[in-house]
Amino acid sequence: VIFYNSRPEKLQGVIMPTIQSDTLRQCGYELFEAAGCSLEGAQAVVDHLIESDLFGHHSHGAIRFYEYARAIREGRFQPRAIPEVIIDNPCAAVVDACGALGQVGATFAMNLAVEKAKQHGTGTVTLRNTSHVGRVGAYPLLAARAGMIGIAFVNAGNLGYQIAPFGGIDGRLSTNPIAFSAPRQNDDPILVDMTTSVVAEGKVRLALNQKRHVPEGWLIDAEGNPTTDPKKFKGDPPGAILPL
Repeated sequence: VIFYNSRPEKLQGVIMPTIQSDTLRQCGYELFEAAGCSLEGAQAVVDHLIESDLFGHHSHGAIRFYEYARAIREGRFQPRAIPEVIIDNPCAAVVDACGALGQVGATFAMNLAVEKAKQHGTGTVTLRNTSHVGRVGAYPLLAARAGMIGIAFVNAGNLGYQIAPFGGIDGRLSTNPIAFSAPRQNDDPILVDMTTSVVAEGKVRLALNQKRHVPEGWLIDAEGNPTTDPKKFKGDPPGAILPL
């Protein structure tokens, strides 16, 4: 498993290697094809993850290779599933991802919403039976690059309850990110990509992998005490991320 970092960092005396994005991309294609994905499916997932790394969001980048490959091996992700439109109206639709990898399902759903908006002025598509979709901001950008305003909401309930309600000490909520994007003349689109917790869970995972503490105000331990140690968030019993 390769973990990509944009610049070398010393971690306990070991220098993390810098890997060119094209090299890592090819490794990812081969990994996911070996796991059972079609070439198109592997490209959808890997291109998304590498773009996240290049955006500087390593919490949603190649660090997810192992997680997704393991989920395929355990039968939680269906590597060759094809999303299906099960309810279709002029301005709205419901898509069943059929267990496909999240990037495959979410890209299908947003592209469908864009096509509906082109024809009718607005398009709303819900996606179900999917998996981790990665960096949510990638999907409104698809709409913005087509000259439209894009909005994405995620209900991440089945991926774990990691956020403590205000004043609580146990994880009871998911990060449930929100993102929206709009085009601009002669410039890149505006993009807002945020979680409804203080920080995305992937940022804590990244700190854990890099063996470093997180800023104060991110985490509490299993007893509700403030902590900067990501090990206590992932402990048994686990801690929690604080809400926005």
